[in-house]
Amino acid sequence: MEVSLETHKDMRRSLKRSAAHVVATQGLENTTTKLIAAESGLAEAYIYRYYDGKKDLLEQTFLEIDQQIIQVFQRNAEKLFQITHCMQDSCYLLWKAYWNYLVQDADQTVFHSRFYYSAYYTKQIEEARKRNLTAFQEIILTFDEQYGLTITHEDTWLRIIHMMESTLSYAMRVIRCEYESSEEHVKRIFDTVFPPVMTLICPTPI
Repeated sequence: MEVSLETHKDMRRSLKRSAAHVVATQGLENTTTKLIAAESGLAEAYIYRYYDGKKDLLEQTFLEIDQQIIQVFQRNAEKLFQITHCMQDSCYLLWKAYWNYLVQDADQTVFHSRFYYSAYYTKQIEEARKRNLTAFQEIILTFDEQYGLTITHEDTWLRIIHMMESTLSYAMRVIRCEYESSEEHVKRIFDTVFPPVMTLICPTPI
């Protein structure tokens, strides 16, 4: 019987979700294709049908999470300018959408962190990630149009990555119950991690 395109997509999605869960609960060093297949309820052969092996599956899972993060920024950026005319409020609400994405899905966030700080995160993955994050630069440009600012592009990549790494680190602490997730604490985290991007958007104090 011929399998539909949607079924193939569902299988790939299931394998990625299962890979994230196994890495999050068992650790990268203990993750095997057998464990991923068992978690997904699919035969291990499907991993090799859709991917080149465990490494390829983990890489594709990481990059898909990155794409989802960018989509979170994009969806919320489109709404924000209709809600508020205050740049700082827009920045906070945009960042808060990213924060909520991280803390609401522990498996994906723990996987993302473990992969990022492992040997799996190669130069090739970093280049692919940069291509994904070019969409973030487009979002920043919308601030120029909305608020009449002069956007500075020097060290754009480093500042965006610094903000995302720092936010991810705090989200991991919340997931591990090492840090409170009250609104007050979340705002404090924003004030700590977002200034490099804020100065990118607005080099002079507002």
